[in-house]
Amino acid sequence: MMKIWIVTHTYPTVEQPYLQPFIRDQVNVISAMDSYEARVLVASPLLVPFTGRWRRKRSRLLDSEIARRFSYLSIPKRFLPAFTGRNLTHKLLQELPAKNSLVHIHWLYPNALAVPQLKQAGYRTIINVHGTDWHSTKNDPRFSSLLKDVLTNSDLIIVSGNEIKNEILERYPELTIHVSYNYVDTTLFRFPDESRRIEAKKQLGFDPEKRNILTIANVRPEKGIDIYLDAIAKINRSDICFHLVGQPAKGSYAELIKDKLKAIPSGMVKIHSPLPRNQIPAYYYAADAYLLPSRSEGFNVSLLEALATGLPVAATDTGGASHVLQNERGRLMKAGSIPSVVATIERLIEEPLPERSIKSRKYIIDNYSMQNYSDFLSSLYSEFMHGS
Repeated sequence: MMKIWIVTHTYPTVEQPYLQPFIRDQVNVISAMDSYEARVLVASPLLVPFTGRWRRKRSRLLDSEIARRFSYLSIPKRFLPAFTGRNLTHKLLQELPAKNSLVHIHWLYPNALAVPQLKQAGYRTIINVHGTDWHSTKNDPRFSSLLKDVLTNSDLIIVSGNEIKNEILERYPELTIHVSYNYVDTTLFRFPDESRRIEAKKQLGFDPEKRNILTIANVRPEKGIDIYLDAIAKINRSDICFHLVGQPAKGSYAELIKDKLKAIPSGMVKIHSPLPRNQIPAYYYAADAYLLPSRSEGFNVSLLEALATGLPVAATDTGGASHVLQNERGRLMKAGSIPSVVATIERLIEEPLPERSIKSRKYIIDNYSMQNYSDFLSSLYSEFMHGS
């Protein structure tokens, strides 16, 4: 049985089971295959002892029987990325087994910086580019030569959507890139009946007399949460409530978000802590509509989850949303535009909300199921190994 060594810098832990669940999805799919088995290496930078981040990084990884950490020396804030890459590569080579292994690396930075050296050492590599990693490095002069070296030395490149594929090919037209969408567990994210929706509202404290608009996103600039709050501040209504579920903002962006919340009437926005995936469906069941205000995306899985539950959805036109929401499956907004978000919210308030759509759910089952993803990976690995 062939081992697939998955290299990532984030993986769900006991303390934070909501971290990058789509990487664990890949592990689960590989584990269900007959010909392959997954092993996970989590790259963890050396940290100052006893800090909050140090403590979180020490939390036990889920799937610890197949997943383990390795430490490397990193320069913070992406300074000296070549130095960080060399240290990570040195440690990674100590963790990997025989050279005929297949190494599947997630994220351009820092993990994929190891690719050129891995190739020299005889390893075969696949890179997964997710979106944030591309957008945050593509125009950074510190990465200009590093990115080309990484991408051209990888044996295979997978991206999370056609937009990223096209952007990379504009810069490096000689590359061959595959698009792989994340999948939705449609046995977990179901089409709820009326009693389940009522129970979810009661369980989560959603006011049944209001229109409850849900967003599931980590509070980061690329998710457009600041734009969203600016739009909400322009709508002074007591019959609508916005629910945001995700990891809180950090640094200066956290201060910006606090300031913007002050301009919104109390109780109009409710912030919910991030949750493990098995607790998320209730939020979709309790909501009346779903809105995603991102500035940029790779390919957003929460949009697929919302559609799997039949929710009416609206999303900014980025990261494949226009493809997913075609044929009247949802509304598109202009990315980065406060007026566009305001107009969409006003429509959600003023117009009768559409019923939950069983057709949207069927679309997800037909195109973004676990079986779809399994077929893609199985075919890709088989072709890759046969071709090597």
